[in-house]
This record gives sequence, C-alpha cells and structure tokens, in this order.
Amino acid sequence: MFLREWEEEGHQNWRGNQTRRREAIAKVKYFEDREVDLYKKKLGKELFVATAELNGGVNEFEKNL
Repeated sequence: MFLREWEEEGHQNWRGNQTRRREAIAKVKYFEDREVDLYKKKLGKELFVATAELNGGVNEFEKNL
C-alpha cells in the first residue's frame, strides 16, 4: 500500500508542478508580448513624426520655389 500512496503523491506533485510551469510560461509570454507591443507603438510614433516632418519639409520647399 505504501508504494501506491507514494506514486499518487508523486502524481499530484507532478500535476502541481505542471500547473506552476504553465503559469510561469504564461506570465513570461504576457510580459514579452507587452514589451513587443510597446516597442511597436514607439516605432509607429517615430514613423508618424518623421513622415509628418518630411511632408512639412516638402511643402515648405515647394512654397519657397
């Protein structure tokens, strides 16, 4: 009987470890996705500003012709 209890305890521990592992992976993925999203937003903002600056510069140049 002791072996069966020991195996059951091991199986329960394994299940608990798998749950904690999934939670840890999900947490890391959340933060990685968040960092990627913030980086994309930063690049999008820089692109928008640079495009607006370029368009403004072209318009100024044409005005001065």
